Amino acid sequence: MTITYSYCTIDDIQNITNIKSKHWFKNSQTPELDFQNMIDKWITLASGTINSYCNKTFNNVTNENPTPEPIRLACAILVSNILIYSQERRDTPTLNRENWAWTIKNNKLLSSDILELLEPYVIERDENKQKVDIFCISGKHKYRL
Repeated sequence: MTITYSYCTIDDIQNITNIKSKHWFKNSQTPELDFQNMIDKWITLASGTINSYCNKTFNNVTNENPTPEPIRLACAILVSNILIYSQERRDTPTLNRENWAWTIKNNKLLSSDILELLEPYVIERDENKQKVDIFCISGKHKYRL
């Protein structure tokens, strides 16, 4: 079983974007549930992206130790960017009748604002630090793994 971490909530996304389920699932029998499932998947995706970028998992998230506010905000902005980008792609034609060139207005989901929020939490990976040397000294021989 994969453990996923959600660094923001559906309410955070709706407060930022003011987009409701009726904007997305007009013909659905359960628009609110469909919208929540879609946003939950994007929150998991954004949380994983934050983990990958920071080289760290904020897995000690409890009421006593909540997600740091900049991480929560970065997650909410990233999911909002995905939501807005998806809505734009859905509602805006990419081809004009006389111009067959593809155009997408905004494809920068991980914006510089998000990267600035995440910067204090980034753990740099040094390939040399990940190697482990083990020495065993017994008389004449020295073994290195």
